[in-house]
Amino acid sequence: MEGWWLADIDSFTHQHPSQLNIDDIEESEILMISKNDKEYAYNHIPGIEKLFRVMTQRFYVALQRRMIENLSVQSDQRYLNFIKKYPLLAQRLTDVHIAAYLSISHEFVSRIRHKIVQKKLL
Repeated sequence: MEGWWLADIDSFTHQHPSQLNIDDIEESEILMISKNDKEYAYNHIPGIEKLFRVMTQRFYVALQRRMIENLSVQSDQRYLNFIKKYPLLAQRLTDVHIAAYLSISHEFVSRIRHKIVQKKLL
């Protein structure tokens, strides 16, 4: 999604190989910073530490909300919540991508979409 950012904070912080794979599905701008350069920026550029703190807090809140929703909301409702919250993104993504984000099968996403179409036709 435009304006989003992500990172493997564990890998970056502890300087070990990531267990995550990050795939871009559209043209993306990739920014990289070494741990040493980040520390230098914290110490020499006013406001950088606050910027990274705020970005990290927003990332953590979004991740926490996503985890809670995945544990407490049924799959079909999670899909409906996703398309309501990100309608433009939902139009650009395949069932496979949406399913991966929601931790459900792409066949289930396809069935949910089919049910929605059927309800609109009735």
